[in-house]
Amino acid sequence: MIITILLILLALILLAGVGVAIKYHNHQVELKKQQAAQQATDKIVFPVLAAHLPAGTYRKHSQLTSRMWGQGVHAFEYKVDITNCDREALKWLSANQVQAALEAAKAPVPVKITDWWFHQTTLHFDVAYVSNPATQQYLADLKKL
Repeated sequence: MIITILLILLALILLAGVGVAIKYHNHQVELKKQQAAQQATDKIVFPVLAAHLPAGTYRKHSQLTSRMWGQGVHAFEYKVDITNCDREALKWLSANQVQAALEAAKAPVPVKITDWWFHQTTLHFDVAYVSNPATQQYLADLKKL
């Protein structure tokens, strides 16, 4: 009887360990997918910014924005310091203009500006790389807001 109970406990412990290992593996796979999506999005966004903005006005790295939206969402934040933008750049710098330039870049998947705001002298905008169901759901949820 005791041996049976110990064997059952051992089996449960092994199953729990396997479950944790699977969850960790899945997290690592998803993290690699997000990093690849971020790199792909950066390869689209940064050349667009470079073509229209003076050097040094935007940060050359993006940040993952999906921590608050859930795992698997491929959305990234970009920042532009508008104090160093000339009049021409400021005229170009609108959500519609940037979205049009992103679409003209002919990305392999749709890229969509999902948020656009100013804080002090910095323009912040988020871009979704619509390459998976989680990001599609994120865009659908944003439309409900």
